[in-house]
Amino acid sequence: MSTNSYNSNNRITFNERIRFPEVRVLSELGESLGVMSSNQALARAQEETKDLVLVTEQAQPPVVKIIKLSKYKYQLQRKQAKARKKNRTQDL
Repeated sequence: MSTNSYNSNNRITFNERIRFPEVRVLSELGESLGVMSSNQALARAQEETKDLVLVTEQAQPPVVKIIKLSKYKYQLQRKQAKARKKNRTQDL
């Protein structure tokens, strides 16, 4: 069984693929930078040579984070591994 299988829940939306009129922007450290248009947020991310990554679209307005895409993917992997490990110990 492959752990790299992708379905619609695993897809990461980033940069120009974020199509919301307004978004709440977080810094790499999780600090709120406020609500701004997607274009403004993308420009700010590009100024910092980072990516604009959609964290959750369920919130109003949707939450995005300015972070390197590779770092965000790594953080997600670590979070999922920790959850799997915790789930495995509970099964015992």
